[in-house]
Amino acid sequence: MTANSRYDVGFWFNTEGGDSARGSGGLDECSISALTPALSPSTNLDGDACGDLNAGTYALTFTIEDVLCEAAEGTNELRLPNCTSWHNKAGTVCSPNTSVFEFFPDTKSKCVCDDTFTVPVEVVSLGVVKTTTTPTLVEPGGTATYEVRIENTSDVNVEIVSIIDAPFGDVGAGNPPGVSANTCPSLIGVVLEPDDPPAICTFSAQIENGAPGVQFEDVVTACVAPEGGGEAICDSDTAVVLITDAAVPPTLTKTAVSTQNCQIQVDAVYTVSVRNNSTLDSMQLQALVDDQFGNIATPGTLGPRVVSTTCSVPQTIAANATYNCSFTGRITSNQCDFTHIDRVTGTVRDDDGVISSPFDTAEVTVVTTP
Repeated sequence: MTANSRYDVGFWFNTEGGDSARGSGGLDECSISALTPALSPSTNLDGDACGDLNAGTYALTFTIEDVLCEAAEGTNELRLPNCTSWHNKAGTVCSPNTSVFEFFPDTKSKCVCDDTFTVPVEVVSLGVVKTTTTPTLVEPGGTATYEVRIENTSDVNVEIVSIIDAPFGDVGAGNPPGVSANTCPSLIGVVLEPDDPPAICTFSAQIENGAPGVQFEDVVTACVAPEGGGEAICDSDTAVVLITDAAVPPTLTKTAVSTQNCQIQVDAVYTVSVRNNSTLDSMQLQALVDDQFGNIATPGTLGPRVVSTTCSVPQTIAANATYNCSFTGRITSNQCDFTHIDRVTGTVRDDDGVISSPFDTAEVTVVTTP
């Protein structure tokens, strides 16, 4: 410092990354540090709560948290652009009890910035990408295959030290329960130089008891350390497998089992069978309606030409089971020697909420009595 005194000296370090002390990442996030008046080398020249400095050269130590770990261009040292601010004259009160220390520059202040400042901290960075070749599985699950890519994005050689998956476990050490076809242990100890292609491994894992619509999230975390030793850094990525419904449409069959010879009215007996073709889901039969006779199931108002019925709803049909019932429908006609065709449609809902409408038709041939 060349002037005699500087008041309320503040130190601003860019923590969001970029090569500008004024912020270039859009958030303009800084670590703000003030001097404590009672501690050397600062002093208290104006009686407020912020430290001041007289002319001279000083060595200061700061603890700066949450700094984005980026190396300065052409180096592997941590880039830390910063600004120093102060008031030229006493009189501006600075209080650490306010939301921000009041040492920001004003009309009687100065601010000096250094965009090229670095500290001798070796920067190591990496990128981890996890994907799955099995984006969907039918309930209740199955085997999903995953790929893990580990890329050295720093300017120094790094060694892969661990690959851990959640929820399956340490896939870098071997095959945790439920994991197979795992090539990730072969990457442990591999050294990646700058600009090397990513190191790749794959493994398969068993996903069980998944419900339709559930997104099974799987997170892998890979860690690397500078070659020859040093603190490891890690990166993670997530792959998602969607569990889909094992919907199997039911079937409905209808058969005419008895007829009468031609009269003004004919009562025909029909059987109805609703088959649940799923081996996993139970189903609920909610309605049975005939396009000629109307509603054929109780409770409720039966169709006007339904003479009798054993059909009733709702009915729960277990997986791979059939519900059977019958009804008598009255056929009326002023003709003889004709074929009466009608269709029964069921309304079925499976236990995952999927609604279907199976149907079938039956023919009754009416002939004149000889």
